[in-house]
Amino acid sequence: MPKFRATTSTGTVIDDPVDKDIAALVRAVSAEDGAFLLFERCEDRSGNTYLQTMYAAGFIVEHRDGARERHYRADAISADVVTEVFVSWSHGTDAWQTLVNWQWLKPLAWWQRRTRTHVGGVI
Repeated sequence: MPKFRATTSTGTVIDDPVDKDIAALVRAVSAEDGAFLLFERCEDRSGNTYLQTMYAAGFIVEHRDGARERHYRADAISADVVTEVFVSWSHGTDAWQTLVNWQWLKPLAWWQRRTRTHVGGVI
């Protein structure tokens, strides 16, 4: 089983991409507003352990660490920093945690979740 899986907004799926693949995937996201890149930890079958980015006049990065209550976001960072975050996360090092200013995303009540979207879709 792969350690993690990368999925793009165009439907490309890559298991355990290497650093140069990650850089290319991030560059592809920056080429189109609304494009996204999602990295999921395969060992967490709940889908609640991931790192994702979207480009909309600048990068937005989010990560969730196992539960809705541990969901964070960082805004307006460069492609180089996004690449560093994704590479560090994929290698299992802690550097990604300090490369950007993560802000906690308060979980929404059930009735709010249908109307608020995030990088990968509706929360």
